[in-house]
Amino acid sequence: MNNMAAKIGIFEPYLNGDIYGNQKYILGIFKYIDKKTYEPILICQSHNLFFNKIRQKDGAAAIVQAPSQLCQFGGQLGRKSFIELMKTVSSTLLYTKDLYRFFKGNCIDIVQCHSIRALLVAAISAKLAGKPIIWYIKGELSNPFLDRIGLLVADIILFQSETNMRLSYKKLITQYSNKIKIVPNGVDIAEIEAVAKGEHLKLIEEFGFDKKRANICYLGRVSPQKGVHVLIEAVAKLSKFVHNITVYIVGHYNASKNNFMSSIRSVIESNDLDVRFTGFRNDALEILSLMDLFVLPSFSEGFPRTIMEAMAMGKPVISTNVGGIAEFLKDDSKLIVVPPGDPKALAEAIRSLLSSNKLRETLSERGRRYVYECHSMHNNIMGLMSVYESILSK
Repeated sequence: MNNMAAKIGIFEPYLNGDIYGNQKYILGIFKYIDKKTYEPILICQSHNLFFNKIRQKDGAAAIVQAPSQLCQFGGQLGRKSFIELMKTVSSTLLYTKDLYRFFKGNCIDIVQCHSIRALLVAAISAKLAGKPIIWYIKGELSNPFLDRIGLLVADIILFQSETNMRLSYKKLITQYSNKIKIVPNGVDIAEIEAVAKGEHLKLIEEFGFDKKRANICYLGRVSPQKGVHVLIEAVAKLSKFVHNITVYIVGHYNASKNNFMSSIRSVIESNDLDVRFTGFRNDALEILSLMDLFVLPSFSEGFPRTIMEAMAMGKPVISTNVGGIAEFLKDDSKLIVVPPGDPKALAEAIRSLLSSNKLRETLSERGRRYVYECHSMHNNIMGLMSVYESILSK
C-alpha cells in the first residue's frame, strides 16, 4: 500500500457473517477504490466473519475491542433497564478513549460511518482526534432525537438519493445544507453480469427448479418490517386463480420467533402454497438470476440494493412505495409500486406482470438501463472519492 494514501477508517459496529446490503457495499469500497490514493480500513468492535472476509481479500481491518454492552444490536439496548443503560453509557465513554487512540495512533485521515449508532459511538473520538467524520445515511431516518445529534456532529452528511434526503427533517436539512451531498448507491455490474451468464445447474438441481412455473423471489431478512407475510398473503389470494407459482424467500430467518414464522407457515399450509425458505445464501444473486420477477414488500427502506441488483439482471420488480423507492419512478416507471401492507394490491401487481410479456419486457429494459447508467459501483466510488478529496483539500 502506498504510504501516501489517505486512510479512510470505516467504523462498523453492526457486523455478522451474513453479507447483506451494507456489508456488500463495504466490499465494493475495498474492491473499487483507488488504492494509490485512499486506503480503506475496516474498524470493528469484535472479531466476526466479515472482518475475516476483508482480511482474506487482503483488505486492511482492525479490531478496537468494545465492552460486551456495546456489541449488542440497538434494539436489544433499547430494552435494557435504566441501570444497564447507564452502564452502557459508561462503557461508551471508556470506549471513546480507545477509539481516540486508534484514530491518532494509526493516522486515520477520515472516519466514515454508515449508521447513527456507529456515528454516535465514534463522533467524540473523531472530534478529539481532529478527524473529519462522514455519515453516509443508508436507511430512513426514524429517531428524531438521535438523528438531530447525528446531523449536528457529522462533518459531511451523505444521502443515497434526493428522495431520501427530502423525506428527512426539512428544516434541519436546510440548516445543514452546506455539509450535505448526494452520492447515489451502486451495485457491482461486473459481478452481476458474470452471475447472469451462468447456467447454475447445481442450483436448478438443488431446488428442483421448474421454468414452467412462475418463480418469484424475495431477498433479505425475514422479519415483520420486511413484509414477507404480506407477500405470502398476496400469493395466497392469487393462488385461487394462478396455480403455478413458486416463491423463494432468500434470507436469514429466526426460527425462535414462533408467532411470526408460525403465522406465515399457517397461511402457506392452509393454501397449499409452494414457498421455499432458503435461509441466508452466499449464492443469492445466482438464485435471483433464475427468477421471473422480484418482489420487495417492505414497510421501511432506504434505497434498496436488492432492487438495483434485480433490475441490473433484467428482472421485473414490484415494491412497496416507501423510503427512497420513489426515486425509481422519476422520468419513467421502472417498477410497479404498491402500498405497504396491502396483500390485495400486491396480488394484483403480480398478476398483471405474470399476464403481460410486454409489461415484463418494458420494465426489464428500463430497469437495467437505469441501473447501468446511474447506479454502478464504479460511479458510486467515484462520487465517494470526490467527497474525500474535497475534505482533504481544505
